[in-house]
Amino acid sequence: PHFLDTAHLSYVEATLLAGLVAAVFALATGLAVLRLDGASAVIAILALLLISDVVFGAWIGVTHGQGGLYAIPDESRLSRVLLIAIAVVVVARVFKDSKLGLLLRGSREDAVSAASIGVRVRAQRMYAWILSGALSGVGGALLAFWLGTISPTNFFLAPTFAVIVMLIVGGMG
Repeated sequence: PHFLDTAHLSYVEATLLAGLVAAVFALATGLAVLRLDGASAVIAILALLLISDVVFGAWIGVTHGQGGLYAIPDESRLSRVLLIAIAVVVVARVFKDSKLGLLLRGSREDAVSAASIGVRVRAQRMYAWILSGALSGVGGALLAFWLGTISPTNFFLAPTFAVIVMLIVGGMG
């Protein structure tokens, strides 16, 4: 697309922008998805995956459809990726050990009990959803820099089922 073709962002700027765009997308989707619980939330997330694949796969003006974006400069260096990976792990650990993370874990165990003592369950889940979206956007940017090309199919069923298998084999904990 023209706005991407004429953009001249550094590696860090592009990675941060990808995280920001993903966080905004997570905010928009979280408003609908996080109203649900249990199996209905899982179904809604899978429906969101299918809708996203159709929209981004057909959005020729931005994603070039299934052809994807190509000629992305190879800016991924081991030191850069390692530094970002360490930063992501630190952010995740700080969130987990923070008051927000503790409240979120409490709401995971029993949302009704957590809400009865004043935990804003939906708000806590929204914070985690947005942070997860932002960190996923950063990871997607790193993947794009490493591969040099990226399309909506890179994020469709194969990676989703890989995560599901990891959860089944390794457990939720």
